[in-house]
Amino acid sequence: MADLGGTSMELRPLGKQATGETFLLGPLARAKDADLSVEKRAKAMRKVLEAGKAWDPEKSHKLYAVGGAWRNVAAVHMMLTNYPLRVPHGYSMNRVDVENVIEAAEIAKSDKLTRDQLQGVSKRRFDTLSHAALLLRTLMQHLDTEKVIISSFGLRDGVAAEGLGANGAQGLLDAVPLFLRSSEESELYGQELYSFIHPIADQFKQSEHLLRAICMMADAGARMHPDHRAQLVYEQVLRAPIPSVTHTHRLFAAYAAASRYTFKFIEEPRYASILRLSHKRRAKILGTAMRLGAVYSGRSGPILATARLKADDETLFLYVDRDYADLISETVERRLGQLAGLMKRHPRLVVR
Repeated sequence: MADLGGTSMELRPLGKQATGETFLLGPLARAKDADLSVEKRAKAMRKVLEAGKAWDPEKSHKLYAVGGAWRNVAAVHMMLTNYPLRVPHGYSMNRVDVENVIEAAEIAKSDKLTRDQLQGVSKRRFDTLSHAALLLRTLMQHLDTEKVIISSFGLRDGVAAEGLGANGAQGLLDAVPLFLRSSEESELYGQELYSFIHPIADQFKQSEHLLRAICMMADAGARMHPDHRAQLVYEQVLRAPIPSVTHTHRLFAAYAAASRYTFKFIEEPRYASILRLSHKRRAKILGTAMRLGAVYSGRSGPILATARLKADDETLFLYVDRDYADLISETVERRLGQLAGLMKRHPRLVVR
């Protein structure tokens, strides 16, 4: 993790007990290098990094970048590539992506049109763009990492989380109910919904934390207009201020949450190319399973606990407690059939 401020950069390995180190590599500390060429500035940065502690980091596939200057690098790259989801948190870039931002910043020094475009992203951070992008590339080379992931959270968030005794691994599950202002009943329903879909979790190929979070999101559109629920929920999940998710996670969650409200959901064309078709299919299966749970239970956690899914290689079973057999409507049977069709299995309803 690297946190860039105005004067210094804090570099810290994650998942280890090793302490971090501070380098005077902020744009204010290196202001004297502003008139040097790109390569000379990069050489000066490498010299500072190499003079640090004798780290022997294993090759890391990920670098987490914290700080407004690096969020601006990401925002500029989104603008350059016309990327539709303008959410910095969880946005990833490789070395070529960062190199393109460096090139754009250098061109902007003599080209007014390019300068106006970059200043349109953030006029306040335009002057530090070139330095931030160049330092990011240099750091990626120094750590031998191929990918950087941008964080919208920083020191103040960490101090607050530490003061509250929050569990970082549970951050996503803590954030979703707060963002949605969930009631106790809604949270209970989300928990039971996860239990309901868990027997077919191998269909989704996602982490437990993400699946639990999506189940908590499944009731997000309950108070929205029924003609627009799917699209409104989709947009809401895409831009939710939640931690511990990549852009792929966001799009998967949004697609699943929207599919909870309609079997025929199709996202806007501008987002269509970001999520792979195989991921969309899995998200649709999840959304359809949540849709089945909702119509059977009336969005009641205790009632949903009376039904369970189970699947083998040929059949998708819906088991319902005998005392609740009256809740099996034609709509329940139809949605069970839709889910089984997506899973390429035969539907079977069992009252026991």
